[in-house]
Amino acid sequence: MGNFARLRRLHLARRDVTPDQLWPDFRGAGFAQHARFGLPELSRDDTGAAWVTATPDELDPVDAEYEADTHEHWKYVGRRAVQGWRVADPHPDLAAQVNGRFAYWASRSPIPGGVAYENLELVEPFRQGQEPVFFVEPVDS
Repeated sequence: MGNFARLRRLHLARRDVTPDQLWPDFRGAGFAQHARFGLPELSRDDTGAAWVTATPDELDPVDAEYEADTHEHWKYVGRRAVQGWRVADPHPDLAAQVNGRFAYWASRSPIPGGVAYENLELVEPFRQGQEPVFFVEPVDS
């Protein structure tokens, strides 16, 4: 539920990607098409692990102004955070993918600030014992 936190910066190895770049004219209550980024575009460390992260583009997401018809459960509370996935031993076909939404799920209430990433996921062929790790960590500024 990346649109709850209004994630709008996808951090790849050499660039950041925003929903406005991927879906500049997207509106409506459904999902934007998936955008996919292969292993060569993901961040890596000295051990070979791969990861991808996303953050809000707002300094304080709690301060957003919502439309009057936005349900209370969509109003963000908490600290600004980075969300991401890490894979210690990535398959060569590993890819990160995102989709986005303009309106909150099961409503027509627009997400403050426009399209936000709804899902951030890693996709790779099944391998027994593979353990991708999802994480959420508070960040300052």
